[in-house]
This record gives sequence, C-alpha cells and structure tokens, in this order.
Amino acid sequence: MKKKSLRQISNKTNWFIAIYLLLSLSNLFSQELVSISFPTPSVDRLSMSADIWLPADFNKANNQKFRLMIFLHGADPDNSQKTINTFKEAFEIYTGAVNPPVIIVPDVRSTASQTFGNRHLYANSVYHGNYEDVITKDLINFLKTDTVFNFASKISYQREHMAIGGFSMGADGALRIALRNPDMFKVALIHAAIPSFSDQVITTFATLAKVESCETLPCQFSVDAINKPITYRLWGASSAWSPSDQNGEISFLLNNDGSTNTEVLNYWKSNYEPATLISNQGIYSSTDGPYLYLEVGDQDGNKFATFPNFIDQLKSIGVPEQFYKTRLSSGSHIFDALRAVGSLTYLLNNLDDIVTSSKNYAQEIGLKIFPNPVNSNQLYLSVKDLFQSGAVGLKIFDPINGRVIYSHKYEHFSDIKEINISNLTDGLYFLSVQFNGKVNTLPFVIN
Repeated sequence: MKKKSLRQISNKTNWFIAIYLLLSLSNLFSQELVSISFPTPSVDRLSMSADIWLPADFNKANNQKFRLMIFLHGADPDNSQKTINTFKEAFEIYTGAVNPPVIIVPDVRSTASQTFGNRHLYANSVYHGNYEDVITKDLINFLKTDTVFNFASKISYQREHMAIGGFSMGADGALRIALRNPDMFKVALIHAAIPSFSDQVITTFATLAKVESCETLPCQFSVDAINKPITYRLWGASSAWSPSDQNGEISFLLNNDGSTNTEVLNYWKSNYEPATLISNQGIYSSTDGPYLYLEVGDQDGNKFATFPNFIDQLKSIGVPEQFYKTRLSSGSHIFDALRAVGSLTYLLNNLDDIVTSSKNYAQEIGLKIFPNPVNSNQLYLSVKDLFQSGAVGLKIFDPINGRVIYSHKYEHFSDIKEINISNLTDGLYFLSVQFNGKVNTLPFVIN
C-alpha cells in the first residue's frame, strides 16, 4: 500500500474544514445584523440602541412569523455587540436544522452617577429610572409598531413565542423580569446570576460596606478593596431596588449603626427575590411559569454565592422539575458560544413552534436528536414522519478538524435510532443525516 504523505493528509483535513467554513459563510452572508434606536420614555433619555440578529430568511419570508428573544447584557454595556456576535456564531451551528428566533441585545446604559455605575439591575427605581419598563414597555412597544424592518408584522408577540435571557447583571434582571411578568415570557435563559439573598451575602455586605454620608445623592461609602464586586453589587441593589415613590430617596440595606434594615430587606425579598416572587404570585401552582435555564461556571464566584441556594429554594417551594434545568459549565464568569449553544438548545426545545408555510426539510419531517446536551452514553434520533423506505446515512464529525468519527447506513429507517457515543469526549459535535438526496446537519453537545 502506498504510504500517504503528510501533505496529502493535511489537504484532506483542510478539505473538510473548507466545506464546513463554506457552509457557515453561506449562512453568514444570508443573515443580517442590524442596529436600531428606540424611544425610552420610561427613563430620562430620548432613546437607546439595540443590536439585532435577524435569521437568514427574515427578509425573504412573506407570511412567516418569527419567535423573539431579548438578551440583557451585564454591568459593562460595551459587551452588547460581543454578545450578539456570540449568538450569531452559535446559530451558525444550527444551519438548516431549526427555525431560529430574532435575537435583540439592547444597550441599556444608566445615566446615573458612577457611584453605582450601570448597576440599574433592569429594575424600576427612583435613582436610575424605570429600567424594567424600558424592556417590557418601551422596547416591546417599538417592535410592535415598527414598519421599517417589519418587526410589527414578522415577529409573534404571543407568550409562547417569546423568551428573555441575560448574562451576569443581565441574568439577574432577566430572571426577575420573567417572574414579575409571567404572562409575557415563556422561557428565561439565566447565565451567571446571583438569584437569591443568602444570609451569608447579606452579612458580608454589612461588614464590608459602610455609609459615610447620605445627606445628598449620590451617597458616599467605603468598601473593602478585596471584596469590591459583591460590595458594589449590593450598593447597586440599594439604588436599583428602592421604591419608585415621590420622595426620590434610596432605601439602603444598612442602618446608620451598621445593622441590617429589616424593612428594606423584606421589601427587597417581596419584590425582587425570585423564590419569594414565585410563592407570592402562585407561579407554577395556579399557572405555568416560565421555563428556566440556569447556567453558571464551575470557577465562577456566583456558583458559591447563591446559585445552589436558589436551586434548593425552587425545590422547597415545590416548583416542578420540568420547569427548570441547571448546568454547571467549565470555566469562570464568561458567556461564550459553547454556553450559548446549550442555552439556545433549551430555548428551541421549550418555545412553541410557529406553524408556517415555509419549512426546511428537517422541520418538515420532524427530525430531532435528543437529549441535547447529552450527559449519557446514548444519543437518539427520531423523525415525526418516519421514513418507510430508502437508505439513510448517519455521520458524526468534529467541526474543528472535519474528522468523521461515526458513520452508519440504514437500508430502512423506522422507529427511533440509538447511537452509542460512549467513546466521545465532552464537546460540540455535528450529526449529519442524509436521505433522499438531501442532507441536514444537527449539532449536539456532550457534557
């Protein structure tokens, strides 16, 4: 047998990579990233901007409506463009496999003093303004009346087709907005949030932060430099979660003697602690609450702050497990394409489909793989309208180097097919399904 040269092997690998990149680029050029400006009467600003990811066929579809996801950035609003690009990269993986939603990342900056930075926490407050209303009223009202991009007619604003999500401070805001508006969003995607008020966090705040002067706004305070993140966050909460009354005063968690202000703490809990909101409003008992995707990194400080405590709270108040999914990712306080893939998989599995006259082949036959992400040794493939005849080819390949790591051909395809993936390591893969001269590629994640 003639021995292949390294050049030949390299060329073959590059050929696989070239095909993958070509498919991705063809999808990229048919998609569109746009920026808009929308009026914001809920705060003391004329308008705010937003980056929007439009699916490939958004401008071509005449009678098709699209689902909607609003994703909220963290305390650094400069990450909004990076966030929208992360989702664009993640959705390129889904080429030809799903009907993706419109994704909007609003640039929601506060004009308040740098004492609290942009820590408005997407709440309605006397200090920052009504930032929850910016999302639930100003932005939504703009979209419902827009005729330039045809958002008014091309987006479905039914609860079953809408999701909200966020990272870090944006995740805190998204979770609370979803629970305070359970009739608006069906799915909430929560990445690296601090969703509950544990006694440990309150005690830490009380010992690290001290009011020095609050005769005029903004209040002056001192912090422990080592623990700035948690201290600044809770000072931000004081500014963001103060009641929207006529006095224009900030309600701090601390009394002048450094003790906890019980009245303020109870107000925070009743209006902004997720578990208390669920209990007080009867969410998940009298009505279907939002489906929650709760993700945090295994090296993220938020994992050790209140994330586990919140999961325990959900269990203790009887939230059915089908309404939430938790995931511990590898890494720190970040939001990247791989985490977005897991988030989008959950979104697409739980938002209702919109029946349209325009469907791709995978949708027409109901082609699905599950579970996704996979945490066992088996991956399952099914179709709604089972193939009765004709050969079906299955391949699994690595998107990094294009290497085919599984290949099987069925002469007849009926019933659910089981694929053993016990020899695969954690990561992102593609399953290629070929039937009747057509090929569809579906992504899946092993974790």
